[in-house]
Amino acid sequence: MTGYHIGYLYVPEWWRFEERQKQTQRLVLMAVFRVAHGLLSLALLIYLIVLAVRREALLLRVGGLIGSLLALLFVVTGLNFATLWWLRYDPAQPIGTFLAFTFVALLFGGLIQGFQGGLFALIGEQLSRDDPPAGTPLSVLVRPTFWKTKEAIIALLVGFCLGMAHLGYVTVFYWLGRKVGIWTPLTIPYTDAVVTPLPFLVPLFDGMQPALMEEMFFRLAAPYLLWRWTKRWWLSAIVPGIVWAFLHVGYPPEPAFIRGLELTIVAIVYAWTMQRYGFLAPVIAHYTYNATLTAQLLLRADEPFLRLSGFIAVGGLLLLFFPATVTFLRHRRLPSAAEVPPLAPTPVPQPVLEPVPYAVYQPIGRKTWLALVALSALGFASGFFPDQHFNSVALMEVNRKEAIAIATAFLRQKGMPTDRYRIAARLVADVDEDDDEAAYLLEHAGRETLYRFWREEQSPVYWEVRFFRPLEREEWEVTVNPQGRVMHFSHLLPEEAKGAKLARKEAIQIAETFLNREWGESLNEWRLVEADHFDRPNRRDWRFIYEHKTRRIGDAPLRMQVMVKGKEVEGVWGWWEVPEAWKFEREQFEAWTSLVAIYLLVLLVVAGIFVAFYEWREGTTGFRLPLGLKVSLPFTFLAALQMLNWTANIWSLYPTSLPPIAWLFIMVLLGMLLLALIALIVTVFVGGFEPNWIAKRLPEMVPLSVWLSRGRNNPELASTALCHPAAFRDAIAFGYLASFASWHLFNETQLNALLLRGSWLPFLDYLAWTAWVTLLLLLFGIAFAGTYRRYIRTPQRLFILLLLLLPVGLIGTHSATEALREFAEWTAGLFITAALLYWLGRFVLRHNLYAWALGLALPMLLSISVQLLQAPDVFWKAQAIPLLALYASPALWWLWRQRSG
Repeated sequence: MTGYHIGYLYVPEWWRFEERQKQTQRLVLMAVFRVAHGLLSLALLIYLIVLAVRREALLLRVGGLIGSLLALLFVVTGLNFATLWWLRYDPAQPIGTFLAFTFVALLFGGLIQGFQGGLFALIGEQLSRDDPPAGTPLSVLVRPTFWKTKEAIIALLVGFCLGMAHLGYVTVFYWLGRKVGIWTPLTIPYTDAVVTPLPFLVPLFDGMQPALMEEMFFRLAAPYLLWRWTKRWWLSAIVPGIVWAFLHVGYPPEPAFIRGLELTIVAIVYAWTMQRYGFLAPVIAHYTYNATLTAQLLLRADEPFLRLSGFIAVGGLLLLFFPATVTFLRHRRLPSAAEVPPLAPTPVPQPVLEPVPYAVYQPIGRKTWLALVALSALGFASGFFPDQHFNSVALMEVNRKEAIAIATAFLRQKGMPTDRYRIAARLVADVDEDDDEAAYLLEHAGRETLYRFWREEQSPVYWEVRFFRPLEREEWEVTVNPQGRVMHFSHLLPEEAKGAKLARKEAIQIAETFLNREWGESLNEWRLVEADHFDRPNRRDWRFIYEHKTRRIGDAPLRMQVMVKGKEVEGVWGWWEVPEAWKFEREQFEAWTSLVAIYLLVLLVVAGIFVAFYEWREGTTGFRLPLGLKVSLPFTFLAALQMLNWTANIWSLYPTSLPPIAWLFIMVLLGMLLLALIALIVTVFVGGFEPNWIAKRLPEMVPLSVWLSRGRNNPELASTALCHPAAFRDAIAFGYLASFASWHLFNETQLNALLLRGSWLPFLDYLAWTAWVTLLLLLFGIAFAGTYRRYIRTPQRLFILLLLLLPVGLIGTHSATEALREFAEWTAGLFITAALLYWLGRFVLRHNLYAWALGLALPMLLSISVQLLQAPDVFWKAQAIPLLALYASPALWWLWRQRSG
């Protein structure tokens, strides 16, 4: 029986590689202008934050109307494709679950589209309010009565004609360009719209979504923001226009920059049109161009309904003339846009703040200390319970230098001249106990068997050593496990490389000789179950899969694969072949439990919208820039150090089709954009706590800006947790007790695999992890305390909230047994953690931020250090020294203060 038949045009590998080399200019241009786009977006977000700080009135209705239009259009278009949903339906998934996921994804996609578009409209309206394009503000364009005005008619006519002229311009541009070497491929006007119930919705969406989003960003918001800074309109309009144009260089025309040059002229024309005829004109022109291109297949179809759909998508603009036509027929005149009253800005609520004295710090009492010591001793002792610790898999006995040396010696034994290659190595931690193979071993053999297989045969933690040459396709890759054993090697050969064309028998003989002599496998215990060959232009490659005759876990046999390329053998890879029926049942169960993820997502979104609305209505939104910068600048510097530290891995990911300088340039640009984004997020998140939120929600707490300031001579602070003599002493003692209780945290779970870093100085990554986790959890705790004070208020409501979160424990489970176990562990952990945090926050630590910070940082420093000290390799042991020095610093500082005081 034939499974399937497909025909395709085979493209040689060498041509694809050379084509990727030619695309260097395109990739660099895309990177540069994507970074420019990101910077413009960040600038607009910063401006919005400034508006919030100044508490200026915003036209929320404008953003809401445009955002709602985009969201509705996205959802309706998605529903129109319902007949095609079943093409990606997984039979292991219940139909109800599949539909639920699809609907939720559609709704959230619409929310994201609407939120983004509404945000651009909100900023663009505020920026252009005083001097709107052609004198018609956005607050007038969204009024229904505007569509009866003569300005609306003129903008519609100009936009429609300009869109059609744009189509002609593109045709002439590339027709003339062919005479000077410009190349563009033929476009096949295909669209899935032909099989949908309402085909016109596809070109309608493809025209409307970019027309609104791109014009609001690149023609309205960004130019007006730059105009405020430069005071030169055309410079401010052209710069975003160029960015918009060159963001399209991903299209195939050659040379790579030609698409950007073509659209730069369009951007200038659109900007002039907006200033002359209003914002509506370029939106209509952009829509007309995109919708007409998308509707070509519909307009050329033989089916009358498809032709009608194409005409509706393009000619539907004529319906926008209807209000003005009716008005003219009734009154023999059209009103002016100046007669249409604009929407009024939404007033900003002002917070009502009542002065409250700061909370007096109460030192921790003797009975409480006894309870804390008992809990710490219990946690400390639990680390010695016999268990299969993941650390037995991830203990590193070799460092980067040693792994490179092992891989180099291995390849030299095979006769490969490694001196001709550049060498890069990275540490990979590919640990996932939910993977089918790992889950099957856990279910049928237990954790001990899984960890033994990982430790002795196929470790998920390994060094990946790469031997490559820039701009060449041939390279080698060798994986070295934590104990220094070569697990696998591969030789990436050019497709046209010369080699032998062996028959099956000869290839099997070469593979089995390799397995016997070099890999130490006795083939008497294995049988060949699969053999495939791949004919290359100048050689034949073979792939053989063997199955062990006796080693089996449940119904899963142990298998291994070996490749023979010409006469050259590629490394062996082993795995457990999990039964397909078991995987199918696992996927079915997971599909049901995944409904809980939808429940959690909906719960979080609804709660977030509810809280955000009430926070805005009660006037707690605000921003203090100095506070945000005090935190964001050092943490952005820390992120920059992490990036520099990560450069040890940069060549492991390098695509050899790119020149090295281009790869470095792209990485630097993306790194700069990422740092700017980190700085913005931290600044906004931290600065948003003051001046209103903490003063309203936690008025008795010393503000964060005071905690971070040097001046603490205010008499009101003397008895607070900030200045009380016992506060820091209690914080140090609590931090060390917490660290003793969790010294084994990273020794027992796969979290330590996430901490493994093949960077230049791994301890720097560990310090960064500690700092980031401490900051984020500390800020989250403050936010939750204020939210609890305003919305939850009582332990009874907190208990109800915990009950609502109980189903979360089922997310990601794949069987009834696993679900019961995970649910029980989640329930116990959730209630114990909530009770402990409630007790600490309400009765023990309260507003002592010293204690909370040290209670988070010191346990991480100690548990990571314990893991590193267990490593046999001296390099990894040495990484614990700065961590332990930092861990001991609070105690040393306290002793110094006691002696000097």
